Amino acid sequence: NSFESICLALWACLLSAIQAVPISDSSNLDLIMPGNKPTKPDTYSCLAFKMEEDHPTFITGFIPHADKHTAHHILIYGCEKPGKQEGIWNCGEMSNADDAPVCESGPQIIYAWAMDAPALTLPEGVAFKVGGETGINSLVLQVHYMDVSSFLPPESLSDHSGITLVTSHEPQPKRAGTYLLGTSGIIPPHSTVSMETACEYTE
Repeated sequence: NSFESICLALWACLLSAIQAVPISDSSNLDLIMPGNKPTKPDTYSCLAFKMEEDHPTFITGFIPHADKHTAHHILIYGCEKPGKQEGIWNCGEMSNADDAPVCESGPQIIYAWAMDAPALTLPEGVAFKVGGETGINSLVLQVHYMDVSSFLPPESLSDHSGITLVTSHEPQPKRAGTYLLGTSGIIPPHSTVSMETACEYTE
């Protein structure tokens, strides 16, 4: 579908409860669902993590904890203000929120995972800068559950999908970013449709 195309485009670009995340000696920050139990197919669940306001955090890698049979895909958003202040909420796909949007203000996608992709390590000296004065005051973990049968009786499992961020509090000389290209439209059954997207990059 069109969203999968967007995820693939975003992944290609990556390769070129509010919970307070304290400053510590630890180099890892866990953005993990705390036992989520979605009940409807095609559910998008979000959970917010507040960044340290006084000190920026530099993200240099992403370690996924998920499998494609449970999580169709995972996104990490940076938000000026998240859609909710605490707990798990149903945030819908992109702007189609059922409960509350992913971000109330300042949304930007930082990372995308799908199809059992491996861990991602950015090049040396390159990092996403969040928290502090960046305007990214929270990170929001969004997990898309296409099939929820394992969370219903008789299995009644709970989900702990998420991403571990490899971080540093030392400033990195180069900034990472995402450049997202997407398209939309309708593809009728048993048909071939051409969709294109392009724009001028001026940075």
